[in-house]
Amino acid sequence: VDKTLGTVANPHLAVIFEQANLREHNFTYRFSPNNQDELSTLKTIIKSIKKRILPTPEAASFTMKFPNTCDIFFGEGQNTKDMYKIKTCVMNDFKVNYAPQGSPAFFRTGDPVEVEISMSFKEVEVHTSDDY
Repeated sequence: VDKTLGTVANPHLAVIFEQANLREHNFTYRFSPNNQDELSTLKTIIKSIKKRILPTPEAASFTMKFPNTCDIFFGEGQNTKDMYKIKTCVMNDFKVNYAPQGSPAFFRTGDPVEVEISMSFKEVEVHTSDDY
């Protein structure tokens, strides 16, 4: 406050647009296999995801191919595509927790009774007003 000039600081903050950020999406799933077939399927899924989120070395070269991208959608059919619009993503984090209840529990085979999978995705394109 400047009493001599009769001025005060403007209480309204200005927001300055600097850039549009790439959106991130996080998902967590908990699985409790009921039998050996379900457990085997879960192991296959985890191994497949781990393989696909890493770069692939190119033969006889010092370069690598980019990891796979992901297209995420909810449900099936045309109407669900606009429910929550997610652009093509890359998975930037994948965690497997074999003791999601806090203490580990195993079947007699040594396999976990419950598994929690956490995934984080980042879109590869910025959303603009033209997307909607």
